[in-house]
Amino acid sequence: EVNKWVSELDELIGKFNFIPNWRVDDLMVSYAAEGGGVGPHLDNYDVFLLQGRGTRRWAISYSKIPPESEEWVEGLDLRILQGGFAKEEEWELEA
Repeated sequence: EVNKWVSELDELIGKFNFIPNWRVDDLMVSYAAEGGGVGPHLDNYDVFLLQGRGTRRWAISYSKIPPESEEWVEGLDLRILQGGFAKEEEWELEA
């Protein structure tokens, strides 16, 4: 919800007005130190990523994880997959 705190960022969200309003929630900013990241997780919503400066490794899977196979790291607010996932695509990008 950083756009609620930094009004100039509403202008950035405005550049995506081709997406229906009901599919846009907010603008989120995250930071990771070198080699760091959130880890393998699931999002229950659409995500559009813009990478800032630096190098970042991205990996995705298109496959659904059957509910009986979902194992989560306990004690976290975010749903981090315990055993990772089978990467179907992977990139290392530099901005």
